Amino acid sequence: MSTGKDEIKEGWGPSEYSPAEKRQKRVVLLMVGNLAIGLISFFNVYFTPLKTFWLVNLFLYLFIYRKYRRIGIRPNIMVGTIILYLIIGSITLAGIPVTWIAFIAPCIYSSFAVLAIVSIANRRPFTLAYTLGEEDTLSLHWTTSFLWTVLYITAAISSFIFIPHLSFILVPFGLMVIGIFSTLFFHFHSLWPISRLPETFEYKGYTFFRISPDDKKKVEDFYELLIQQYLNEHRRHSKSDQSLSLEEIKKKYRKGDEKRIPYIHRFIAYDRDVPIGTVCVYIDHPVWGLQSEEKSGISCDSIKQCGRMGEIGKFSVARNYRYNQALIKGLFKCALDYLLSQGVVIVASYSFNYTTAMWRRFGFMPLLETAIPHPENNMHIEGSQMMPMIMNLSRMIFYSGSDADGAKDRHLLNSYYASRTFKRLVMKDFFLRSRSGVQDINETRLVEIFRKDLQNTETGLDGSQSPCCATVSRIS
Repeated sequence: MSTGKDEIKEGWGPSEYSPAEKRQKRVVLLMVGNLAIGLISFFNVYFTPLKTFWLVNLFLYLFIYRKYRRIGIRPNIMVGTIILYLIIGSITLAGIPVTWIAFIAPCIYSSFAVLAIVSIANRRPFTLAYTLGEEDTLSLHWTTSFLWTVLYITAAISSFIFIPHLSFILVPFGLMVIGIFSTLFFHFHSLWPISRLPETFEYKGYTFFRISPDDKKKVEDFYELLIQQYLNEHRRHSKSDQSLSLEEIKKKYRKGDEKRIPYIHRFIAYDRDVPIGTVCVYIDHPVWGLQSEEKSGISCDSIKQCGRMGEIGKFSVARNYRYNQALIKGLFKCALDYLLSQGVVIVASYSFNYTTAMWRRFGFMPLLETAIPHPENNMHIEGSQMMPMIMNLSRMIFYSGSDADGAKDRHLLNSYYASRTFKRLVMKDFFLRSRSGVQDINETRLVEIFRKDLQNTETGLDGSQSPCCATVSRIS
């Protein structure tokens, strides 16, 4: 069986980056590089020969300052740092008595603290100076700036009052290490509780809720609206003359969803107190996989090798709101924001064939050439056809000129999680070097990887036919 990773190696190089994309990538790499240089410089203050540490640190900061200037960023605190080391170097070269050396660390930390306080007093978090000012949320910068200000003040005090005890070295250096790793944690993992997605939000006059499993009313509203709209569409598009039982379908859907808790998350939209839209997010279950895999018998393992995968399902809109773009985009925002918060970069859907046009507008592409019969044949849903679809969410985030149809809606995404995903992709891209990242695989290529794996599975070594091949046989 082939894997997505194997497929990427076969000459599938990275896409061409636009100037704006290159610039954004460099900002992320320079941020991480600046933190690494900070760690090295603090180490040098204590453990490098006194006559040379300032020169090493000065060279490091001049090097990274030059990199920042090349992309049009002038970080003022870094300018202050360079001036500080020039002053220390001048004192050292002047041959002033060595007794002042013990106070180098308090001077450095105090200078940093003053610069940070001045920046915050001007209502501008100083970490914003290291970015293009667009790719992060202000809450992230305020949190990081306040953290470093407190750490600088504490380090300045402790590096002075603990002299001559060894703590005057260990405590300030430990605080700087905490600051560096905390900053990386905030940027690449979590800013909880600030980054926590709201349970409720307003968009274009509608209210959207993430449904708690214990909220019986909203759960009931979710399935009532979902199944009613499903029955309406079934009557329009199905070739079957048999009537369907709302309660029977509702019971079956709820039973299938409840076994997936906590790997399923449901959202509902209201216009005042009237439910008008639903959407559901599926996280890859360790036993049943994605809902589309369980329902269709088609394995998406080859795509999962390319990046973490999630699924959007149970998308429905009340009849009078069917063409309401604000409602549709709000529901997609609910789903995509939650998927991003869980580190998902590839999104699947398992939708009715007659809805594929809508999914295409958001960047999805059919995985199969022909739709497959609805799996609930014991519920007399003859004539209903399903189509598994795929979208590479990482391309929407990574490329300003993405060829995905849904790229124009990237502004809907939660800014913190979109920024976090972008940074993770940049760092993976940096370490992969000669290989392509998931953002370099467009939907067409994902479909090719999937179909090739499907063909390989169909001609398995044991000659037997797998469930996914049985599905393909039904549609051939």
